[in-house]
Amino acid sequence: MKTKLELTWYGKDKEIKIEPRILIENKELSYSETNELKENENDN
Repeated sequence: MKTKLELTWYGKDKEIKIEPRILIENKELSYSETNELKENENDN
């Protein structure tokens, strides 16, 4: 008969509250195909 390993830690039974977040894209910091195309055009 196999024994089952159970992981335990302090606060395991407490429910974690997850806050909803809205992600807003910043075009200057984003890396995408359009940015890559612009960089390639500037190199030529």
